[in-house]
Amino acid sequence: MGRLKVLFAILIMSTMVAPDLPRAESRRCGESSLLANPPVPAELEHQHAELRGFPQSSFEMLRSRLWAEGAEAGHDTGVDIDRSLYVREKARLDAFSFADVMDTLAESLGENAPSGITLFRDWWRTAAPPNPEYAADIGCTDKLINGFAYTCPAETPRGEASLSNITDLRAGANGPAPFSIIGLVNRGDLISGEQSPDTCGEFRVIAALETAEQPVEHVAVGKFYISFEAALPNQGGGMCLAVQRFWKSLAETSDASARHLLRAFFLERIGMSNDGVLSFPPKPGADFEFGPVMSAANLGLLPADARAIGTSLAKPLGQIRTNTRDRTGRWLLRQYAFRRTSLGLRIIPTSLSATPPVSIMVPGSGCTEAGTDCNAILGEKIKQNESGLKTLEIGKLGFKLEDVCLEAGQMVADFFSGDGYKAAIWANTTSDNEIFVALQELANRPGLPSAAAKVGFNLEMTSCAGCHRHAAPSHIEHLIADPGHRTLESFNMQPNDFTHARLECEDSACKRYAISRLLKEVFLPWRAFLMERTLNQ
Repeated sequence: MGRLKVLFAILIMSTMVAPDLPRAESRRCGESSLLANPPVPAELEHQHAELRGFPQSSFEMLRSRLWAEGAEAGHDTGVDIDRSLYVREKARLDAFSFADVMDTLAESLGENAPSGITLFRDWWRTAAPPNPEYAADIGCTDKLINGFAYTCPAETPRGEASLSNITDLRAGANGPAPFSIIGLVNRGDLISGEQSPDTCGEFRVIAALETAEQPVEHVAVGKFYISFEAALPNQGGGMCLAVQRFWKSLAETSDASARHLLRAFFLERIGMSNDGVLSFPPKPGADFEFGPVMSAANLGLLPADARAIGTSLAKPLGQIRTNTRDRTGRWLLRQYAFRRTSLGLRIIPTSLSATPPVSIMVPGSGCTEAGTDCNAILGEKIKQNESGLKTLEIGKLGFKLEDVCLEAGQMVADFFSGDGYKAAIWANTTSDNEIFVALQELANRPGLPSAAAKVGFNLEMTSCAGCHRHAAPSHIEHLIADPGHRTLESFNMQPNDFTHARLECEDSACKRYAISRLLKEVFLPWRAFLMERTLNQ
């Protein structure tokens, strides 16, 4: 994949915040409002990992060929999905613990690094009221990020704040480890860059805690899911292809060997040969040397801070995302990255990459850029994004947003409460709603879908809220789900009701964790097809 010809972008991400949000008088784009540090420089490209932009001519030519071959071959690839793309077998997930991940991330911070448990607790202090005696700049004061909502009520904080009360991430006398690792994921399809990719994709560790089933002392009742989405910088010379060869080889190894290799890949400094064979410690003369993959530099660190810990970055890579649901039953998605604080480098909230809030789906929200209403700015971006919204193919669906000033601070939704993009837009279908006008214009252009409502649902489906919470089967019946050209509705495909990964067993023997049907039957088979094409080039 260093010379990857197979490029693919799947949907996800957006926001679910109330339309009548207060606005910040002074907006500092890309900055976490919890801190007073400088904003992310505008020249740093800040794309969401799921929504890469590719040259349309190249994309269409490749896409047509892949669809034709996929329709003929179906999903019968040589890729073992459960071992080379999405590892969820418990016998392999025992490779390392959540505590090991936090310890490795802490160690990546260099001199005066905190312990893993301290890094974890400071992370979740960002959701609790500030403690001036500890560090006033990491407490949540209900300020805004980019002028959009970031809620943290002081009287009855959400359940996330209670995670800062955890004192031990390992199993011990007090019971099992609080967090379980439920997935190790190869997202080699998420390379960034075109002719010379900046990264070889993302490699993710997914962890979960559900305290209703496993109470933890001083932690609120809730569901807490964390995805460490580490981007792996590409050294060139065929590195990305070598990495995919490594993941392919995991299907042919024993569980014991796979555990050993997975631990090394994620948590150690390793060498790798062109054919994907690991060496650790790195063998002299190895074709590539990198790691640990789980490091601050691969999880949103700013270039200036990267230099401070002895590495170099041209732009931030990777992120950490959380999906949580506390006692209120309300689903919340937030994004985090490593940033400098009074305590040193820590994990703090950042804006949701490429994710406009629902508030600007209608005019007059109070959001303006250079004197222009953000509703008009987003409407123009929708018109320019025809190829990603006016489509019947779920794999082509996407929305590219490069303006970090339009990124929301969070998204929150309460089941199917009707407060998504589509609901907001159709509540104001007047000519001054530039987004509604843009959707109508797309619908009137040649091709399908030919209804503004369907294009509106496509816009919704480019968001996490659309995919996870707000798209009923009837809304997305027009979307083709796989190379066999089935619609999502044709096999009763329901959007996921919380997360794609789940802290529950798939089988009676509890050998592996369950995943959503959307992930299992749509996204993963297509990724397997792309991986096979890559390995066979």
